[in-house]
Amino acid sequence: MYRTSRIHRFGNSSSNSISGASKYTINFGGKAIETTVTNKAIIVDQWIEEINVLYAGKSTVVVVGLDVEWRPNYSRYMDNNKSATLQLCIDEKCLILQLFYIDNLTLSLKNFLMNPNFAFVGVEVGDDISKIRNEYDLNCGAHADIRELAMEKWPGRFRRPGLKDLAKDVVGLSMKKPKHVSMSNWEARVLSIEQVEYACIDAYASYKIGEVPTVVVSSSKVAKEVLRTHDLALASRPQLYSAKYLFYNCTNVVFSPYGAYWRHIRKICILELLSSKRVQSYSSAREQEAARLVQRVAETYPRTCNLSRMLGLYANDILCRIAFGRDFSVEGEYQRHGFQKMLDEYQELLGGFSVGDFFPSLEFIHGLTGAKSRLKETSRRFDQLFDQILDEHKGCNNNKVDEEKDLVDVLLEVQKNGSHEMPLTTDNIKAIILDMFAAGTDTTFITLDWGMTELLMNPQIMKRAQKEIRDIMGERKVILESDVHQFHYMKAIIKEVFRLHPPVPVLVPRESMEDIVLEGFEIPARTRFFVNAWAIGRDPESWEDPNEFKPERFLGSDVDYKGNDFELIPFGAGRRGCPAIAFAAAVIELGLARLLHSFDWELPHGVKAQDLDLTDVFGISMHRRQNLHVVAKPYFP
Repeated sequence: MYRTSRIHRFGNSSSNSISGASKYTINFGGKAIETTVTNKAIIVDQWIEEINVLYAGKSTVVVVGLDVEWRPNYSRYMDNNKSATLQLCIDEKCLILQLFYIDNLTLSLKNFLMNPNFAFVGVEVGDDISKIRNEYDLNCGAHADIRELAMEKWPGRFRRPGLKDLAKDVVGLSMKKPKHVSMSNWEARVLSIEQVEYACIDAYASYKIGEVPTVVVSSSKVAKEVLRTHDLALASRPQLYSAKYLFYNCTNVVFSPYGAYWRHIRKICILELLSSKRVQSYSSAREQEAARLVQRVAETYPRTCNLSRMLGLYANDILCRIAFGRDFSVEGEYQRHGFQKMLDEYQELLGGFSVGDFFPSLEFIHGLTGAKSRLKETSRRFDQLFDQILDEHKGCNNNKVDEEKDLVDVLLEVQKNGSHEMPLTTDNIKAIILDMFAAGTDTTFITLDWGMTELLMNPQIMKRAQKEIRDIMGERKVILESDVHQFHYMKAIIKEVFRLHPPVPVLVPRESMEDIVLEGFEIPARTRFFVNAWAIGRDPESWEDPNEFKPERFLGSDVDYKGNDFELIPFGAGRRGCPAIAFAAAVIELGLARLLHSFDWELPHGVKAQDLDLTDVFGISMHRRQNLHVVAKPYFP
């Protein structure tokens, strides 16, 4: 299932012949590569048809290793000989096409090479493609030179690496390049076993360099191994294409690779920004914004209320107050700065599939799809906003007491008084601010929006939660944060929302820093790990009636979402777990308690629960596609 980084034995192959083709099994890198050698068009068509069937319906670009061989010249004054073979490799399937003897270059081959769903990679692949185009009129569509892109991706790491160097350093494959084979007669009508192995392995190595090994974790058992047993070995982050743009070259807490800098800024977050004392100091801001949420909703009655919009404002206002020290929702600043559009773009760009993230040789494709221009524009708008906020803070006399300081105040103070060995730059501050602002807004909004949706679809559960809160509060009209710890059933509702609708359904990927063994499989360094919190929350091995909304399952249960119970990990766990769990919980609990206490809720006239559109919008976080419209009748006269 996973490759190892050694050749089983150069020459360890088996073969058999069929009409018009020879079949070989080439053992390399822990794989048995099924290799077809042919000069017959009908065999080429069959191979291409098999590949098209295997990869039909794929939503991603499929990488194909490509290489060309020709009979060498021994005089530098002579042009290269005509291409003799064309090698194509996808995973464990390789085609060696003897172009020199091909009986017909069919339309299926030409269409395959131009198919936009495939991208062809290799060292100096552009030269190979030009050569077969000039000699055989074979054009090739999307392609990328893995040497050039490796040198761009890791400046200074290579001088001018060959395929052998890249295979060893990038994907840990040791390959031989015997000169007596590379300089052999590739125009031979029958290729030797050494030539077949050489041609196959070159194409396979190019394919492997072009893709990134990935593990998806969908059970609590394996998640525990990944997030606890191998926590340190898997504590780094891959450098995602979109994150590099949005987070100032991944200098934020979430996407920074493991190392001294990440430990430094995480320490700042835990001790300075998100300590228990600091989170508690923001309680008055949370209570004021919760009161504004109730007021906004109350003003809509008896009309229909766009509750999703109200919840978005609540989440945004709290983060702006706490992070930036002021309110952006007055005098049209929310719309003028385009907060919602910026957040929507951030969420979509960061979570949408990126070809360059999974196939590092294909980052050039971002320029063709428009992703790069969108990233640049969104990054520019956030940067402009943060410049304004930082200028405001630097331009005023900051005589605030510690309890009144916002996150920007604290970060500027850390920058001023920080270590000279690892100073905090202005871009570092911006990256951390975006972490807090975007992640905090999304988590609050998505959880409350899904929570109210589930409660409207399950009115008996809502009534039970309202009764609990109203019985405890009695005639008091205003819930304070100090009251929330008594609302046990409401807390169970929030856990159930986190289980069914984790704000980040697939946790931010990790990257292994060393080889590990997971569930008996050898996993190499630089493998990406995606923990599917959404699937784990619905795993029938962990949950009874996993698709049912049943908060009662958490009453009397010690299972929590703070990273110790791996069947419920909406915030992740281990070293890379979210450091803002306490802050997020405080905002969500107070907001939901106030809404349940202050209003009786129903869907608009003529709308039934089954009419609600529960479709998710895909991104790094997942919110409902359609806004939630409701009628909120004030409970208190």
